[in-house]
Amino acid sequence: MGLFDKSKLTDIAKGVQNAGNGLASTLSSGLSGLGKKKNDKKEPAEEAATSDMPEVVEAVPVAASAPATQPVVIDSLDGMQTWLQSFEVTAKPAALQTLQQQIQVLSFVQSPSMTGMAVDTMLASLNRALKYAESEVEKDEIRESFTSMIQNFMFFSEARLQYAIESNKQETAKLLSTAGEMLSHSVKGVASLAAGGRAATVGVVIKNVFSTPAVQKKFFSAVAAWIGNKTGLEKKEREYHEMLANLFDTLDMYASLIGPSIVVHGMLKRYIPWVMKDYRRKKFKLISDRMAELKRGEVFELISNSSATVSAGIKGLMSGNLNTLTDVVTDLSKSLGTSKAFTKSEGGDFETLHSLVTAGEAQIDRLEQGIALADTQLMALNAELSDVSFLNVFKKKDLCDKMEKLEKEKEELEAKLKKAKDWQMGIQSLQEEAAPIQEEIVAYEARLQAIAAKYSIMP
Repeated sequence: MGLFDKSKLTDIAKGVQNAGNGLASTLSSGLSGLGKKKNDKKEPAEEAATSDMPEVVEAVPVAASAPATQPVVIDSLDGMQTWLQSFEVTAKPAALQTLQQQIQVLSFVQSPSMTGMAVDTMLASLNRALKYAESEVEKDEIRESFTSMIQNFMFFSEARLQYAIESNKQETAKLLSTAGEMLSHSVKGVASLAAGGRAATVGVVIKNVFSTPAVQKKFFSAVAAWIGNKTGLEKKEREYHEMLANLFDTLDMYASLIGPSIVVHGMLKRYIPWVMKDYRRKKFKLISDRMAELKRGEVFELISNSSATVSAGIKGLMSGNLNTLTDVVTDLSKSLGTSKAFTKSEGGDFETLHSLVTAGEAQIDRLEQGIALADTQLMALNAELSDVSFLNVFKKKDLCDKMEKLEKEKEELEAKLKKAKDWQMGIQSLQEEAAPIQEEIVAYEARLQAIAAKYSIMP
């Protein structure tokens, strides 16, 4: 239970709560009572003789009744809960709603499970608390407490999932420690609200219980057992992404209840990329599957230096260097079709499709240039052959061999060109199908940004 039991926590909390207003009267009453007790036992003469003696003051247990001078350290979740519960009796209705919700959050962080319904429950409690609030200042304080609780809830949920999917456990531990620091701050703020002022929490130190390696290890062990195997992790990932998407819908609906909030605005901006990544993946799943089908066939690898090579071939041909074009054709034949292109185009998103279409067009253009150069060289070889004397057998054979080899290379390029065009038609078809999906994605992201903007305090 930490450093003290529940009854002692309750006594300390009540003592701290009353210290600010009643310390003087307590001391006065103690002195008066003690004096009265002694008078009952003394004769009048004895009273006169001892009325000015200092023993009366020394007998008053001032140190024991002034907890403000003795810092109280709360170093466990159970300690936080007990301390908060000690304020339930005296808390006003609005603060009581906030107090009870904070206790629920403490229960949540001790459990490995996560549920989006927690946010709905918090907002229902916030609605009730605001109805009980007696002033606008109190309403602002209540809203601040609830937004801190929502942010804290999301950070703990994130830490759970990140621990399971991230290889960098050190960064995840930092995230958990940050969530623990938020929790300590939130608990103290709610206690101050329930007690009617910050004076009631003076001298109370709430430690970050999630900052130590031992507690972190225990927390993450529970998470690992909760998630289980790879299938369980995939399920929890889906649940988490659904919770994030629902968070935006919920906070959109109740924006007027919460009001402008730096905390909520920052939290939503943080999660927009996460929500969009999952939304984009789901929307493009069909397109992505179709792209995978294309990849299983022969897909041509883009050649970054083909254009320069072909240009060199044309220049060489114009200079009379017929062997240059053979080098170009050989280079193209070796480079094209040797591997699957775009194997890393994850998600099949619209930008990837656009890049594929553009690259495919350039690839087809290079293949067509290679075929055109082959035709040009064949014409040149044929013209040269016609000028060679029929008696020059060796020259004729050499030219015929070159033409035969070039014809074969040209046929290979033509076959690759046909496949490239077929593949290009498939990619263009996918791009046409993806266009309306891309519009939906752009519109959805704009909506998320608009929801976050509702909470901005800037005009």
